[in-house]
Amino acid sequence: MLIDGGLQLDWQHAITSSTTSNGVGGQGYIQFNEASNDPSNTMYRAYPNPGYLVVLVTTTFAGGTSLDIQFQSARDSAFSTNLITHYDTGAVATANLTAGTAWIYPLPTNLQEFVRMNYVVVGTMTAGAVSAFIVEDARISEFTGNLSGQ
Repeated sequence: MLIDGGLQLDWQHAITSSTTSNGVGGQGYIQFNEASNDPSNTMYRAYPNPGYLVVLVTTTFAGGTSLDIQFQSARDSAFSTNLITHYDTGAVATANLTAGTAWIYPLPTNLQEFVRMNYVVVGTMTAGAVSAFIVEDARISEFTGNLSGQ
């Protein structure tokens, strides 16, 4: 499995309070500009189809009560037009957010132009980080071991 830097929503993103993804140059979202289908557009991303969203806890969480992880899309980069939450883990207790925990979801067919992660923290986390990215092929066996430094 290869991870394309342009398809990373987060890479070892430390989460201590509610926030959204910070990937792809710090803009916090990936833009899929299918309408123009113009590879010369620097924001164009040809997402894998079928493809998978992988969310991986890279540093064990501590403090806080829970974390709710959501994958969202919208028609605009402010995520104010036609916001859809495609996947929602619900509140995951901090005790269950250990390094190596992974969620793998097939990309939905109704993705809109802009996609991001949304993290809802209950309490104040003192430690914890996640990576979230889109890949063409995902196997859970590939997510064992330490990912630091990659």
